[in-house]
Amino acid sequence: MFSSPNHEAEFEAVIQRLETEEPHLRAAVGYGICLAQSGYATLYPEDQDFIAQPLAVQIEYLTSWQTVQDSLMEKADDREAALGIELFKSYLGALIGGDPAMAGRMVEKLEPIQQEGLPLFVPDGC
Repeated sequence: MFSSPNHEAEFEAVIQRLETEEPHLRAAVGYGICLAQSGYATLYPEDQDFIAQPLAVQIEYLTSWQTVQDSLMEKADDREAALGIELFKSYLGALIGGDPAMAGRMVEKLEPIQQEGLPLFVPDGC
C-alpha cells in the first residue's frame, strides 16, 4: 500500500528536481522536513516506537500532517515547506509499509535537504 517501487520512484523524481533548484528553495523545503521530523521525534524518539504503534495510529499520524500542509499552503503560501512535509510523509509511508530499506534510502536523501533548512528552523543555531 505505502511501500512500492512507484512510491520510491516518485520520491526520487522530486529529490532530483530539488537538486537543480535555487538554494533558498531547497532551504525552504528543508525547513518543512525539519518541522515534520521535529514533531515526529517528539512523539517517537526511535522509529521502532512509531513502527510498534497499531496501523490505525500510524495512519492517523501520517494524515494529521495534511492539516499542517494545508495551513502552509493557504495561510503562508509556502509550497516549499509543504513539499518538505510531503517528502517526510513519504518516509513515514515506507515505515508503515514495512520497508525499512526504502525508509533508510529516503533518509539518506532527506538529510542533506534538511540540513539546508536547519538555519531557518533554528536561526540562532541553538
